[in-house]
Amino acid sequence: MGHHTAHQPHGLHRRAVVPDKLVAYAEEHGIDYRRSSLRRAICIGEALRDTDFSNNTLGAKITELWPELELFSTYASTEMQTSITDGGHHCGGHVPADMLLVELLDEQNNPVPEGQEGEVVITTLGVRGMPLLRFKTGDICTPARDAAPAAARRCASRR
Repeated sequence: MGHHTAHQPHGLHRRAVVPDKLVAYAEEHGIDYRRSSLRRAICIGEALRDTDFSNNTLGAKITELWPELELFSTYASTEMQTSITDGGHHCGGHVPADMLLVELLDEQNNPVPEGQEGEVVITTLGVRGMPLLRFKTGDICTPARDAAPAAARRCASRR
């Protein structure tokens, strides 16, 4: 069976994917990474970057196999009712300030300074059915400021 591209009638240029499933799917279906029309992947469920925003092992593996594919990280949970998504600079997730208030707190519930890890605590905004106030997610992130004018806070890492 020959190689084929991830092409649909109007071209498949971007897709939301689980990163490790993307590689497995491409290999299983003989997709030629270099000839695929897929150019952007919004990645869910798995971290792709280290705390310095370089690719982690998974991100590096995908980029090595599929160099033309631009990877966008996301961080989300059902409770958030939105996601924190990587921007075009790939330097952390941008919080949708109109939908979510994110705090990164230490064990005494104090905000952590830039560069220190803290637990992600969320307050949903505009949710009517089940709003959450200071919901502790159990996830750990590092706050960072962004030079890009549209961003306020970024989630630099999670575990």
